Amino acid sequence: GRGALTCSHLAPSSGCRGTSRALLQNQNTHRAMRKVLFQPDYFMSPQFAGLAVALRTGRYARRGIELDILPLGGAGERAEEVSIVARAKADSPLLVGSTEQYILTQALRDGTPGESGVRAVAAMFGRSPLALAALPGRELTGLTQAAAEELRVGVHEDTVGLVSRLLPSAVVVPVGRDDKMELLRSGQIDAAQVYDVTETLKMEADLGAAPALLPLEGLGGARLGYAQVLFAAHAQLREQDQVATLQDFLAATFDGWAAAKSDPRAAADAVMALMANQPAPSDHWDHSLPFHQASVERCWDYVRRARCAGKLGAIDGRRWAEATEWLGGSGGVQSLDPAVWASDPLLGDGDSLAASILDKVAAKAAAVRSERGQPPRLGLVTVGELAEGHTSAGASSREAIAPAGQSWFNKAAAGEKHGVLVEQLDLPYSTATPDLLAALAALSRRCDGIQLMWPLPAHVDAVAAYGAVPPHLDVDGAHFVSRSEYNGGSCVGRTSRDPRPGLRGCLPVTPEAVLQLLQQRGVALAGSHALVIGRSRIVGSPLAAALLAADATVSVAHSRTKGLGSLCRSADVIVSCAGYPGLVRGAWVKDGAAVVSVGTTFAGERLLSDLEEDLEAFRHAGLVVTSPGGVGPLSLALLLRNVADSAARRASDGAVGGADERTPPASAAAVDAFLRANKHWAMLPKRGDGPGPSAQRALVREVRVPSHRAAADLLDAAAELGDRLDHHVALSAVEHRCEAGVQLTLHAYTTSTGDVTAHDLALAAEIEQLCERPFVRQQL
Repeated sequence: GRGALTCSHLAPSSGCRGTSRALLQNQNTHRAMRKVLFQPDYFMSPQFAGLAVALRTGRYARRGIELDILPLGGAGERAEEVSIVARAKADSPLLVGSTEQYILTQALRDGTPGESGVRAVAAMFGRSPLALAALPGRELTGLTQAAAEELRVGVHEDTVGLVSRLLPSAVVVPVGRDDKMELLRSGQIDAAQVYDVTETLKMEADLGAAPALLPLEGLGGARLGYAQVLFAAHAQLREQDQVATLQDFLAATFDGWAAAKSDPRAAADAVMALMANQPAPSDHWDHSLPFHQASVERCWDYVRRARCAGKLGAIDGRRWAEATEWLGGSGGVQSLDPAVWASDPLLGDGDSLAASILDKVAAKAAAVRSERGQPPRLGLVTVGELAEGHTSAGASSREAIAPAGQSWFNKAAAGEKHGVLVEQLDLPYSTATPDLLAALAALSRRCDGIQLMWPLPAHVDAVAAYGAVPPHLDVDGAHFVSRSEYNGGSCVGRTSRDPRPGLRGCLPVTPEAVLQLLQQRGVALAGSHALVIGRSRIVGSPLAAALLAADATVSVAHSRTKGLGSLCRSADVIVSCAGYPGLVRGAWVKDGAAVVSVGTTFAGERLLSDLEEDLEAFRHAGLVVTSPGGVGPLSLALLLRNVADSAARRASDGAVGGADERTPPASAAAVDAFLRANKHWAMLPKRGDGPGPSAQRALVREVRVPSHRAAADLLDAAAELGDRLDHHVALSAVEHRCEAGVQLTLHAYTTSTGDVTAHDLALAAEIEQLCERPFVRQQL
């Protein structure tokens, strides 16, 4: 009984006009037109840019769809929109609604009559844009519960419960959508709920500066899940012809989103044409083409997060289930139909695996920051412009292929998005080896992980450079690469000497990404024949070594190997790292084999894999991992995971980047307590002001061991402790005592201050545990 906009086609700048069915049928003689009703949960705006573009460009019409957009029941009344869709009859025109996952979940749980009959099928946004915004200059990032006690937060009525759960100590009050800015300006509230893709841009325009922003996703472990979720009535999803119509609608919609990404200005113009036909509040945006273009671009960043194995709009069932559980469940009612818009089951899904890892990274990074007051820190070192990273040619266009905060070509933005501070050090090509080593040493004192980008200029001693990365800070296989240099490009086995659980040590992140994708799909490596095409020291060679370690029989080839097709036909697992588009043909792959493309070639806005482009050529394979959506998203996620893991270990060990000249001396009470608990340690007073050990106040311990070999082992163990704590023994002396064995004298003090700090007390306590070994005869 409600009116609708008939929008089967939009001519440029024409607005939303009805077009005669006869004309559309003439354009689509191959199929009858099918009506689809779309029930939005918000005013027509850039968050529906994919739909607007699909209308204007005739994408719906070409698929035989006549689309009617139903009027909005009222922003903030989204549960009502769920009910409208739920009441659709099986034989009625297909009705598709949009809403947030948290709204849909709550509606199902509350059991409103009929609402148990809806299922989500796809999502336009892969992450909720809900956030809190404050006036520029106010710090919201890293907000603690204690700080939140003073916070007054204004939110929409339907979000009061959610924000109260996330910030239980804050004062959360319902406010009208039109009143938020005035309440913020007057100081009556400190922060307000915003929808990032439109309202933050409007605030920035009004205030002259970007507002402080705190996303709700991830805050306090929040899992809000997907946004702009597309859903339909279960009664209609039981009808095969309705499902086929829905799939055509989704295909046109997400084609429209891809086109919006390519030309956001044209997409903004299409959105404005739709907006002209529906009344909307003027204070939610600036009604100008530049504003809406910026909003479309921001929306696209959320859209491309909804992707599984490269398929836009597909929902990862695991992420959906995790969010549903966090949101309190859907009352035992199934809320997702994963089959309607699923990625191809043949494809490995690096997108979903990366998203899962990055969720954990953000949570762990927040915990580290809360514990030690500093976020995890990655030191990123690039020498020259040869490495595939932010300094390489075309880095900005390559970055644009991935969602903001998920690109290998902008790790600083990726780190910021997930709570990891990335300190970039870009050195000129002419940098000498000693200067590079000094830079690495300086970063090692304040970072939780070091990544030295490969390749290095030919004049740099790569063995020395990669060897200078401390093992406990090795987050990207530096020591694997170093050993590869020693052995002429081959390195077999894991030789990390650090026995601590959780340390991934020597395997670079891209080879690990391959192994994770194979493991995800249950590919058995033991006893298999694995073929690695590519011999680089950071991907091909370490991957071959890792496959050998997994008990595979490994062959290594390259783009010029003769008889490559025959080698492929004999392999159970094929991994191509060549960077040669279309190198591996489907006809070369035996039935049931796993095929992975690591190599990618950038061609404008497209990523070309090493595999033949037609997926149908590989239909007989057991698994295909290609681009986009394969290995690429995982490599960055694993790097940030390694940094967050390292930071968490160091935080539990009490290490916060090591001591420096700003570190205060340990208190007299702390030193006295240590000495009472550790009788074998003594304090040497500071003697004089000159350089050298005699000028330092130091903790000292003498240890007697039976042999020089035992002394070396003890010093080696102490060095590993120092690596882990980022603070080392300042001075050691070895004295031969003939038949009485060997005496070690160890000094612990902070060289940059000439005094004993809390770092020295922690190191000495750990060394004392080493000295309890049976062969150590303790004697001061």
